[in-house]
Parts: sequence; C-alpha cells; structure tokens
Amino acid sequence: MNGSALKIGLVDDHRVLRDGLRLIIEEAEPPMEVTLLASSAHEALEKLETTEVQVLLTDIAMHGMDGLELARTVVHRRPEVRVIVLSMHDDAELVERAVHAGVRGYLLKDHAAREVVQAIVAVSKGEHWFRTGIPETVVNEFRFGSGTRSTGSTELTPRQVEVLRLICDGMTEREIADELGISHHTVHVHKNNIMQSLQLHSKVDLVKYAVQHKLVQM
Repeated sequence: MNGSALKIGLVDDHRVLRDGLRLIIEEAEPPMEVTLLASSAHEALEKLETTEVQVLLTDIAMHGMDGLELARTVVHRRPEVRVIVLSMHDDAELVERAVHAGVRGYLLKDHAAREVVQAIVAVSKGEHWFRTGIPETVVNEFRFGSGTRSTGSTELTPRQVEVLRLICDGMTEREIADELGISHHTVHVHKNNIMQSLQLHSKVDLVKYAVQHKLVQM
C-alpha cells in the first residue's frame, strides 16, 4: 500500500459491516489503507496505542464502552485522530452528544456504503460531515453554539426549550415526539435532562420555570 495512503480505523461489532466497509475503503481513490480493525471500543483503544490512524470510524451501539465514549477518549488522548461515528438512528439527541464528544462526522449506516469515502476525505481535510435527517441549522447549533442558549434561560438548548414549551401546552411525550418528528425516547431524554439541569422534580415545577423565564405565556 502506498505510504501516502490515508490510514483508517474501523470499529464495529458486526463483522460483515466491518469487512464490507474495509473493501470499499481500500478500493477507493484517493488511496486509503485500513490499519486498524476492532470489534469493541476497548480493543480499538489498545490498538491505537501502537497503530497509525488518521480517521477512525466507529459504531455507536456496542457492548461495553459505546462509540461516543470511545470518541471522547480518542479526541482527548489522540486529538490528531479525526472520528466519524456510524449510527442506525438520525436522532437529534445522539447527534448532539456526538458533537459534544468531538466527532468530525456522523454517518447513517444506511448511507455508509455510498458516502463513507466522501466522509473520510472531507474529515481528513479538516471539514465536518454530518449527513442525518436532522436539519442542518440544528446541527450547526450543536456545533457552534449559535443560539444554543435561549434568551429566556441560561440553562437550556433550543431543542430543550421547544420540548419544555410543548410540555407546558399539555402534550404527552408521544405527542411531542410526533410534533417534532423525533423518537419518544429522545423526548423522554430531553425531559429528564431539563429536569436534572434545572433541578426540578415535577411538571408543575417545569411550568413555573417556563413562566418565570418567559418561555411561555399563561
């Protein structure tokens, strides 16, 4: 393999997907070489100690340490390694967590076969590659912090404010999920994060907070 080839790491506990992506990557232009293959985050961290990698692709859902925790660890220990996460879900909560973990790209597994080379090339050049069902404006809020704090509160992100307002409107978590086009699980996570962040303990407390900070009108 050409010494100038991009050095790529692949971490996924599904061997078929891992091997399939390896074939695609090693047949790509510009030249790329898969120098690290791992079936778990812990195995990847061990191999990274002695293996040259420029771009690391990792699944999110794995046994033990997940891909986002792996990303945070890699960004801290090996900041020169650029991380792309692979996911089955275009979930705003996961995308936000990925951004905060320091990843450079977020690629849906359904699109991986046709986009993985483009994503690797972009990320290797210092660019970002987020291809999800989440609106680009929302992803940019996660990335840049532009507007990530609401005018009425110094504690909540725009998405959390949106969820809070709908809670105050009397909507259930499932109704909020349908309204925002996200999963019920994501709404539940947002609600729990809001309550933990504000140290509130009930829906009544949430409504009082929203009124006090002029996030809703009664």
